[in-house]
Amino acid sequence: YLYESLVKDILSDSKASFKATKNHYVFETKTNYPNSNMIPKQEITLNKKDLSPVSVKVMDTDRNALLTVQFSKVEFNKKFDDDAFDTSKNMTGARLEVPTMAKAEDKAIEVMYPVNLPEGVKQIDEKEVAAEDGKRIIMTFGGEKSFTLVQEKARVLPATSTPTLVNGEPVDLGFAIGALTDQTLTWSYKGVEFTLASKDLTPEEMVMVARSVQGKAMK
Repeated sequence: YLYESLVKDILSDSKASFKATKNHYVFETKTNYPNSNMIPKQEITLNKKDLSPVSVKVMDTDRNALLTVQFSKVEFNKKFDDDAFDTSKNMTGARLEVPTMAKAEDKAIEVMYPVNLPEGVKQIDEKEVAAEDGKRIIMTFGGEKSFTLVQEKARVLPATSTPTLVNGEPVDLGFAIGALTDQTLTWSYKGVEFTLASKDLTPEEMVMVARSVQGKAMK
C-alpha cells in the first residue's frame, strides 16, 4: 500500500525532479497531505536494480527532513491465501482475538495534544497515516503563527544497533530531554517520538508548547 502511494506521488507530479546516483533513483515530489504548506516536499529513493523503495524523506519549505522512513526489507510478488483480504473473515478473526490485546496495544499510540499555545494559534488539522511500526499522527496548527507536531511510535532497535545521533541543543522539558534546532524540537516520551517544526515560533515558544503536550486519546 505504501509503495503504491509513493509511485502514485511520482507519476502524478508533473513537476517532480529526478536524479540518478550509482545505486539509486532519487525523486523529489510534492506531498499530498492536507494543509501541506508546512511539509510540501518529499524525497523518494528507489533501488536501481528492482525499483524497490529505500527511503522517504518528508521535508519542510527549507528542505529540512522532518520525517524519514527507511525500508529495511521489501518483498515483491508475495503470495497470499485467496481469502487473505476477505474483510468478513478478517473481522471475524479480529473479534475472536479481542481477549488477547497485546499485539494491538503494542502498536497503539496515545495521541497527545499541546495545552499551551501561543496567542492567536489554534489546531487546524490532524492527519493519521500508516507507518512501519504503527501509525503516524501529523497535526497542523495555524493562525498568527504556524507549526506542525508529528508523533509516532518509537522504533525498538536491536541491542547491537549503533546509537542514533540527534542533532540539536539539549533542552530540559521537565519529563524528557529534547533536541532543539532553529526550526525543530524533537523528543521521546513513553515510547513515542515527537517532532515539532516551525519557522514562526521562537525557541522559547517551541519549548513552551512541547512542555504542555499531554495525553488525550488512544489511536
